[in-house]
Amino acid sequence: MEDNIILKDKPLNGGQTQFIIFVKTIEVAKRLSEMLKIKAYNCESLIGTRAMSQTDQIIILDKFREKKIQGIVATSVAEEGIDIPDCDLVILYNYIGNEISYKQAMGRARKLKAKILVLGKPTDYDRETINKARIKYMEQAVEMIRSENVEEKIRNIIEEMVAKQELKMLTASQAETKPEGAANHRLICKCGHFEIDCSVLRCIDNTNYAALDVKLWDKIEEKPLTKKANTKSDLVMQAEWNHQGCQKKLGTIFLYNGVRLLYLSQKSFSYDTKDEDRPLPVQQWKKLPFQIPSLTIKELLEHQKLLMANGKN
Repeated sequence: MEDNIILKDKPLNGGQTQFIIFVKTIEVAKRLSEMLKIKAYNCESLIGTRAMSQTDQIIILDKFREKKIQGIVATSVAEEGIDIPDCDLVILYNYIGNEISYKQAMGRARKLKAKILVLGKPTDYDRETINKARIKYMEQAVEMIRSENVEEKIRNIIEEMVAKQELKMLTASQAETKPEGAANHRLICKCGHFEIDCSVLRCIDNTNYAALDVKLWDKIEEKPLTKKANTKSDLVMQAEWNHQGCQKKLGTIFLYNGVRLLYLSQKSFSYDTKDEDRPLPVQQWKKLPFQIPSLTIKELLEHQKLLMANGKN
């Protein structure tokens, strides 16, 4: 840094130039302040509280305010959060931020005809030019908002958001609605010799699916559990069940509110329509092309009566 640079110029308000130099790192702040001292500039480095106590920060700022020191070499700590006195000159030394940091740096040069210098690569200058333009747009936007009825504008935005959300919910609800058609479909074991009419399928707690057909019990075999029983207050796992023919595991027998039900394993079944011969795998119960109704208490009681009448309970 040359001896005859602007730091030795006389400001319009008389006295010596008060300056702040913004740098990127603590190390640069310390070394640059030492170099300036060698050049006879009375200055101090100002860095964050992780490397400098708050007391030391206050002492340096008081010296600057009382003109006991000419300048401060600072990291971003001087941009925000602490009260920096007015100065005649702000230098951004290889220090490029966004439009907010540029605006804050400009706020330090509040004296009459104070100057801001950008020292760095050409790209640094271009970036700060962009920041300056963005600040102008921000200020114009603020003035535009101030000149309008802000409350009405906000109310209109909220009403528009609510309308969009309601439309989204309505669309989702319509997408989930499926035509009635369970009676036209069947579940098929992968062996091809065991099938379940989809009209007897029922959903329990939105996660489990059971078949309410007493006749199925004559075609299955109960097997001991191969994993630890999963129990809830109203749901107790009792056994596994297989097709008598292929011996493939097709699901689990649960005791639901005291009634035995055949729960189905989706990965064990395919489905098709009764007049087609191209079964598709059941990937998710909720994605079947028909609606599976929830199990009602009335249906549960009727199913229990049928189980008891057929000796399956």
